[in-house]
Amino acid sequence: MKKILLLLLSFCSTLAIAQTTITSAQTGNWDATSTWVGGSVPSNGDNIVVDDGHDVTLNASGVSINSVTIDAGASLIVDNALTSTGGANSSIQGELKVRNTVTISAGNVTIETDAADPPFTSGQITVNAGKTLIFNSASTVLTNNGALVIQSDSDDFGSVLFKGTAAYTGLPVTYNRFITGISTTGASNWNTISSMVKYQTASGIVSQTNLAQNGDDFGLGDYDNTTGENGSWSTWTEAEADSEGYLGEGKGYQMVTDGTGSTISFTGRFNDASVNIAISEGDND
Repeated sequence: MKKILLLLLSFCSTLAIAQTTITSAQTGNWDATSTWVGGSVPSNGDNIVVDDGHDVTLNASGVSINSVTIDAGASLIVDNALTSTGGANSSIQGELKVRNTVTISAGNVTIETDAADPPFTSGQITVNAGKTLIFNSASTVLTNNGALVIQSDSDDFGSVLFKGTAAYTGLPVTYNRFITGISTTGASNWNTISSMVKYQTASGIVSQTNLAQNGDDFGLGDYDNTTGENGSWSTWTEAEADSEGYLGEGKGYQMVTDGTGSTISFTGRFNDASVNIAISEGDND
C-alpha cells in the first residue's frame, strides 16, 4: 500500500512540475535568470506569462511550452523555433512576433480585443517574411479579435498553415504582399496574383497609393480569354474596381505597383474552404 501511495505522490508531483507557470520579471532574453520571477528559466512543458510591458526574446533552442499568455503592451519575440503543446489555452493581448517557426500542436489560441487598461490595444500575431506559423490540430480554435499580420518582401513570404476552426471579429487578417513594380516588370510582364484572404475588395486595392497608375487606369485587372486571338488583359479604373466588388477566392488577377516594387495589403479572413475555378480554352490556337 505504501508503495502505491509513493507512486501516486510521485506522479502528482511530476504533473505539478510539468504545468508550472513562469512569469516574466522584466524585459530580457529567454535563457537569462533575471528575465523571470524568482530567477527560474522556463522548462519545457511550462505555462509562460509575459507580463505587462515586457519584451521577452526566445534565444534558446529546443523550447516546447504548454501555453503562452502575452499581456497588454508585452511581446514574445520568437527568434528560435517554438512549439506549444496546448495543454492549456493561449492568450495574446500583446504581440507574438514570429521570427522563426512557431508550431501550435494543440489547444486554443485567442488574439484578444482591445485591452481594458492602458495601452488599450488589441492583441496581434506578426509573422515575418519567410517565417511560418503552424496550427496542426483540427481541434484547435483560433479566435481572432485582434490582428494577424503576415509579412513579405522581394525575396521571402510569410505563411500560416492552419488546420482547425477560425472565429473572427471583423476582418482581422492582413497579408502585406510584396508586388514587383512596373519599372522591373515592364509593360507586358506583370505579376499574376490571387488574393490571400477572402472579403478583400478590388476598390480596397486600388485605394492604396503605391499601385501603378496610367491615367485613370490602375495596375489591377483580370483576363478574358474569349476575346481576340489570345485573349486580353484588362486594367480597371476606380469605378470598375468598385463594380468588381470582392476579389474572387482562388482567382488570378494581374497586378503591378509603381517603381521597382512595394507592398500591397490584403485584408480579410482566411481562405479556408475548397474553391473550384472553371478553366476554359478561348483562343484559336
